[in-house]
Amino acid sequence: MQFKRLFETGQIGKLTTRNKLVMAPMSLGYTEYPYNFTRQYIDAIEERAKGGVGLIITAHVKAESAIDPYPIGEMFACLDREYNLRNFAELTEVTRRKQSQMVHWYEVG
Repeated sequence: MQFKRLFETGQIGKLTTRNKLVMAPMSLGYTEYPYNFTRQYIDAIEERAKGGVGLIITAHVKAESAIDPYPIGEMFACLDREYNLRNFAELTEVTRRKQSQMVHWYEVG
C-alpha cells in the first residue's frame, strides 16, 4: 500500500484517532431552526465516519446567539440552549459508533 502511514493510528495531544484521515470543517448547508444540524447533515457525517475518516471536524458552530445574534437568513448550528444538546449528542454518537472521533468547531461572539 502506497500511503500506509496514513492509515496508522493518529495522535493529536491526548486525542487518538483510528487513522490520520481528517475531514476539515465545511458547511454543507444542512442546518435548520432552532439552530440544529438537520437529519441530512447527521446522515452525511455518519457516511464519512463509515467510510473510514478518523477525525471529523463539524461545520461552524456558534457557542451562543444572544450576545451576537445571526443576521436573518443565516443558519448555523448553535449550542446555547438545552434542546440543542440532543442534536449534538446524536451527531457525536453516530461518529463514535463507526470508531471515528468528532471535534466541534466553536466560535464565541
